[in-house]
Amino acid sequence: MPVTDYSHLREDVEPEDAPITDEERARTQKEVVRLLAAFVAVAIAAAVVFFATHHNSSGGNDSVDTGGAISADPTDAIGPVAGIELATYTQRRQVALKNVKTARATAVSFSQYMSEADAHRLLQGYDVRALLVAAPGSEPEVVRGALAQWATSARQDFADQKTQFQDLLKDTKDPEFIKQYQSEVARLDRLEKSLTPTGPIVFGAVLVADPGALQRLSTTTGVRLVDVSASSHIPADSNIHGLRPEETFKAGTPLTRPF
Repeated sequence: MPVTDYSHLREDVEPEDAPITDEERARTQKEVVRLLAAFVAVAIAAAVVFFATHHNSSGGNDSVDTGGAISADPTDAIGPVAGIELATYTQRRQVALKNVKTARATAVSFSQYMSEADAHRLLQGYDVRALLVAAPGSEPEVVRGALAQWATSARQDFADQKTQFQDLLKDTKDPEFIKQYQSEVARLDRLEKSLTPTGPIVFGAVLVADPGALQRLSTTTGVRLVDVSASSHIPADSNIHGLRPEETFKAGTPLTRPF
């Protein structure tokens, strides 16, 4: 899990001719945060327009069968992009599954969260390449390997991010920033303490199987969706998207799993 670097929000360098007052420091921090927020908003809007344009240009034609997700390279992705209505999307992917003739890399989404052990029992006999996980309060992730090792790394990431926010708290007297940073410290502390690799945090898996096996899996109790890609190639983690149980209307909503 990448660790976000918040150190650039500090104002440690002071002019030689005059000191920076607390009021000026707070005003500068506010402007930096506002500019960053505006940049992120523009980037997200541009991405949504790009993906929507590519999705509409495909016409929803499953006979082409380029896989579930629409990306810069639609043949190297599985799963829905954020914002797609799931009722229509699920129907399209069910049709695509029926038309599959060769082995495919597939994102399997479960109807509820389960433990790593239960997920492997459900998928016994399948060539599982990765698990789709979401700890309470966190965004979904693709994990290739044992969850215990992933959890150790994730907890350290949460701790590092918490320390960064605690450092930011020391450098500001602005009430708005204090409230924001305290909220982040509390959230990250809860994430760090609540993450349990043996708990019900698995909501899906990535596997490769032939058409018959995939169609049988789609009728298995506990399986919500079998979403095939365009080939047997496993896409990059950033291009793999399953459906969490709490995603009921649109993909990617809510952004994180509720506590």
